[in-house]
Amino acid sequence: MIISKFWSFGIQKIQVLTSGMETDETNERIIRTLNKGEKRKLEVTLENDESSEPTPFIGNFTGLSPAPKELLYHAYERAANKHINVVGENEAVSLESSVQPNKLNEYLIAIYDKHSNTVTFRDASEIELTPVLKRLRAEQPKDPEPIQDYYTAKTALNKEFGSKKARLKIVTRERGEIDASQVRDLDKIAAEVDEKAKTKAIEEQEIMKEESNIIPIYDATTTDPSKVYKLEDIITPAEYDAIDIQALLKAKTEKDRLTLLPYSNSNYVKSRLIPSLTVRKVNHRRIKMLIYISYMMAFRIHAFNNVRTRKLMAEGLGNPPNIILDKLYERFVDRTFTKIGGNENFKFTLKNDQKLICYMLVLCLKLDDNYVNPEPISEDLGIPTTKLKVLFKGIGCSIRTLKDLEKKKTNWFTIDWHSFHSYVISASTVGKSEFHSNFDPDLEYSCLT
Repeated sequence: MIISKFWSFGIQKIQVLTSGMETDETNERIIRTLNKGEKRKLEVTLENDESSEPTPFIGNFTGLSPAPKELLYHAYERAANKHINVVGENEAVSLESSVQPNKLNEYLIAIYDKHSNTVTFRDASEIELTPVLKRLRAEQPKDPEPIQDYYTAKTALNKEFGSKKARLKIVTRERGEIDASQVRDLDKIAAEVDEKAKTKAIEEQEIMKEESNIIPIYDATTTDPSKVYKLEDIITPAEYDAIDIQALLKAKTEKDRLTLLPYSNSNYVKSRLIPSLTVRKVNHRRIKMLIYISYMMAFRIHAFNNVRTRKLMAEGLGNPPNIILDKLYERFVDRTFTKIGGNENFKFTLKNDQKLICYMLVLCLKLDDNYVNPEPISEDLGIPTTKLKVLFKGIGCSIRTLKDLEKKKTNWFTIDWHSFHSYVISASTVGKSEFHSNFDPDLEYSCLT
């Protein structure tokens, strides 16, 4: 009856795909039914369905009306019993076939192809789909722990009632066993140890970087002591060009020359400036370096009390070019801003003082061809020579003993280029070299007044 309904549409061909279960008598009955009482003959083809595609299913949705839409269905075969299961799911619900497809009732599904004007019948199985909420499945309790197996039970019995030899055998075996839970956590423990090691290394690098900020940038690869530090890293080209030496060159007397200096009470600067101005050919580069050292000494004296007021600092330095005062503030002064109003505050700390002295000592080394007597500098800065030695060592110097004209031994400092390797600083004495892995600014605070 179902097939006869298609005749009125002018179907020219009917194809019936069977699963190979029908007998020849059944096939002949289908053909007679299709052609009985009709003048127009239809071509009927019976074929076995040998395609790999799964057969259609007729779903019976238990407890759902209407059937849920927007579900993606999958059919798969269980390896154990070869049963076909159908599963459809979305984010909230899962539909699963609860029993093996029902073979008691057989259905045919007609598929009409308008391009070839044919109808194909395929057998379909009826299945029952039961809804399962994913939320409820997630809340289901876990399966109870499995019952101890035979081996575990036997071990327990031997521990209680076994012979001494059997108990000794069990103890020996358990000593060699590895707890699976501990092995599982080994990777996690190793990862935590690696992470802590990396964090510690980063912190140490930050500390070393902070410590190295108190000394100028240096070249750790050079073998020439005069090239360890570059002048432009101490005195920027803009500052160097802004230093005016014409008034010093025109001054006639020593007193006039000293009054033109930002800080006129420096014996170190005085002992080098006056001879440098009386030579036949004046070295302008040397004069500018001495003037800049004088600026640094004057800045240090006034910074502890007047650094918050830029006008007072400028007056204390003899009203220097703005670029010089700007750079001194930039390198050797801590700058903060208030929470209310955003006002700018300046602070000259002991660490800033230490940094300024280190920069100054590098200039002194350049002036004296890398050999410096620390005593005049110590007197100018007002700190003991023993404390100044620590800063000299911090910038990579070693102590050398030289004989002066009076056959007296005096400690002089020179740059030891062998000391420079990455951020490692050395402090060496005559006949013995000793390397220090760090340069702790906190230890140097006590060296300054």
